[in-house]
Amino acid sequence: ILRQLFEVLFAHGTVMVATSNRPPCDLYEGGLNRSYFLPFIDLLHHHCIVHDISSGTDYRRLLSEGTDDYFFVVNNKDEPEDDYVSLTERCDNIFDEIIGDSKVVVSEEVTLDVAFNRTLKLRKADPEGSICRFEFDELCDAELGSSDYRAIAE
Repeated sequence: ILRQLFEVLFAHGTVMVATSNRPPCDLYEGGLNRSYFLPFIDLLHHHCIVHDISSGTDYRRLLSEGTDDYFFVVNNKDEPEDDYVSLTERCDNIFDEIIGDSKVVVSEEVTLDVAFNRTLKLRKADPEGSICRFEFDELCDAELGSSDYRAIAE
């Protein structure tokens, strides 16, 4: 699925900048069914320039010191409702910040055509296709296949 997703992204001119503590050839090393992951690694090598930056500094963390950039918006019965609402609002604010002063109009639901005459409903998306937002369950706890993820990427 990753290979198919990134094939579409790269075909549309996506520029990927990523950091890792491992080179691409070591990704998912020792993982179950790693052989299925190897075509994605080959795709990375084909489309990306890999720079080995040997440093004792983790540059990914420099700008985030003192902040909590991880959001786990789960409405647990044990957590106060205020905590859940404030995290949801923070995620909403980040989404609004990304949109900024652009002319993007985000509707409450957009229907996306998928393969095999199927459609996928995007809860919060720009009808022109420039940005969308998902809840975890919409992507990871739904019965979606590679054609669904490909349509989202396109």
